[in-house]
Amino acid sequence: MATSKSNLKADQLLATLTSGDGTLVMNALSEIEETPVSAALAQLLNSALPKITDTVQAFQVRKTLKVLSLQLTGRVPKLSLTDLQKLFQQPDRFEEIAVAIALLKPTEAVLASDLLRISGWQEFPTPLLPSLCRFIKKFGSIADAASLIELCRHPDPTVLTTALEALEVIDPSNLPSLVTPLLTSPNAGIRAQAIQALYRWDKSTALRHLVEFLFSENPNEQALALHHAVSFPFAEIEPHLLRFITESTDTRLLMRVSQLMQANAHPELPFRLYRISRSLKEQHQNLIKGIVLGVVRALADSQKIQGTAQEFLDQLKSRVKREEEPLLEEALTLTAAQLLHDDRPSDNAPLPDLAGM
Repeated sequence: MATSKSNLKADQLLATLTSGDGTLVMNALSEIEETPVSAALAQLLNSALPKITDTVQAFQVRKTLKVLSLQLTGRVPKLSLTDLQKLFQQPDRFEEIAVAIALLKPTEAVLASDLLRISGWQEFPTPLLPSLCRFIKKFGSIADAASLIELCRHPDPTVLTTALEALEVIDPSNLPSLVTPLLTSPNAGIRAQAIQALYRWDKSTALRHLVEFLFSENPNEQALALHHAVSFPFAEIEPHLLRFITESTDTRLLMRVSQLMQANAHPELPFRLYRISRSLKEQHQNLIKGIVLGVVRALADSQKIQGTAQEFLDQLKSRVKREEEPLLEEALTLTAAQLLHDDRPSDNAPLPDLAGM
């Protein structure tokens, strides 16, 4: 029985949550938090928790699970700014702090960021810091730059990468001095985040590093490359993505490629994908045809093409057939000429025996 799209998505999230890479885990949690609450998501987080050995990542998953549970049961607490101020003064209650800031409305969050700053949030317990960095990224200000710079040297990789990610938004002028040493970090997540930041002032080097990640033999590094690829102009990464899908049969990675391509769909992309699919075999070919279908639907939904998705697919097949016919005719002509040439005796061939004539 074929795996449904929803099951495939759940498998992808589970694999990401248990990947051991803080960047990927935090990204998956953000995706879950932006999805309508459901018991299925809570069950997914519950099943992931026992497989997570990193304490900071496990805390972040537990926090998201707690938020989901409160939303599902309708027990979301109402906290005043006074309540928050008192809570921030007790950093040992870091689970309550993490849940509280996750449930704040945007108007409350801006005021809460001032209270966090006063409370010296960068000194809070390590498991809480990735949540605070993400919060400051959304609702902080230039006044938080010094705290983020400090955390960009934190020993925990998840804290460091979320701090660097926030600093890119809050104060990118401080990036150059921080990023260069991180490009040689033994931690792949840190290197990948540094590559994304590097693109601001050294585009060609950043792209070269990203491509190296994409064609790594490590699936986690490939996943990191696809995660950070969204920060690069699609025109620059498209040729590398097209090459990647000819070499990879990893369903989860190809699903991420599909998402990237659907978000950046243009009318020529399905033709390029379809041509690639015709050179592949069986299951691999079917996976790429699935990407073609997703891209065409994205084009139809965004009205970048006329007519329905099915009409465009019919045009695609006809166009590829028209383009291939001259190539096939040329190949057949060359083959026939080669056969004719091979049938002619060469100058060095032995003379026929004429004695019996």
